[in-house]
Amino acid sequence: MKKVCSCFIMLFCFLLIFELAVPVYAAEATAVSLQQTAVNEFDLYNSIINTPEATLLKQGYTSDQIESFKAINFEDLIYQRAQFTDFKLKAMGYSEEEINLLRNYNGSYVETRALAGTLSADINIIGTPSAYGFVIRYEWSWNHSPFINATDAMGIRWLAFAEDGDTADVSTGTSYTKVYYKRFKY
Repeated sequence: MKKVCSCFIMLFCFLLIFELAVPVYAAEATAVSLQQTAVNEFDLYNSIINTPEATLLKQGYTSDQIESFKAINFEDLIYQRAQFTDFKLKAMGYSEEEINLLRNYNGSYVETRALAGTLSADINIIGTPSAYGFVIRYEWSWNHSPFINATDAMGIRWLAFAEDGDTADVSTGTSYTKVYYKRFKY
């Protein structure tokens, strides 16, 4: 299940990266670019289980990961969570309305999507990018605890643009990364 969950988060991160194609030019004095996105857990789950296995294999998933993920029954996860106490559900971030929806769940698509977690993420490129580096701040939060939990992951794709707007062939010899975590309690 952990391998499946990490694939889920990795796919989300790749979706963020493809949306973050923001050209930054060295001549800019200050570059603060912001990408905001929100992804519903059930939408992403449906996207993966409806993608042909050959496509998922090309995207880097293993056969075991694909099999594990496609074996997940999202409705079963909802029924299991509905058995939790109100106190525990509130601690997981659920509102009174969502708790009532869990207790009276009838299996509709709209209800399933409403009960799934929604991940909101912001990616900020901070400071003045140069040939030597830049700072990225990535923040995310869930409206409530997601059904499928995993290990956090983030990926970055580097593209350089020439003056004519075409991509330039560049290579990186070294990289330096510092990651800071701020944990919030409910």
